[in-house]
Amino acid sequence: MFWFKFRKTPIVSAFVLFDGFYASGAQEWEEWHAGVRMHGVRFHYMRYYANGDWISCYRDHPFDFWAFTETVTDDLWALAKRGRAPHVGDYDPSCSAGTFKVEKDILIESFSPDMFGGRTQNWNRRIAERKLVSVNDGKKTFILEFSPQPD
Repeated sequence: MFWFKFRKTPIVSAFVLFDGFYASGAQEWEEWHAGVRMHGVRFHYMRYYANGDWISCYRDHPFDFWAFTETVTDDLWALAKRGRAPHVGDYDPSCSAGTFKVEKDILIESFSPDMFGGRTQNWNRRIAERKLVSVNDGKKTFILEFSPQPD
């Protein structure tokens, strides 16, 4: 008879999926500027690349993000990494871009826009199967769910 000893904690290999993108679905937002309440709904999108780059955007409506990412030029990439991508409408940037790395089950995104003097900002997301869960502030859990590349 054989006796097996089982581990109490499973060995987890966390990884980011590259054959599609991650999306939030509709997320309500609210900001106050000079006593004026601004609010609405945003759909957030993120795509990660095996070379360590990411690109993201948000819109106030569902958006064909995959098609958008397939048309991004080298010039737009360079602008997006510096926080200088053209805007859509009056205010929102068409996209942002940066780099990422994975440490255990945490995805660390980095962004260095010119508007902050090139100071790098980092965001952390826990990799949970086909979801990415924000772990930055604890105020509100922000989840991005994986969507495979369209056929």
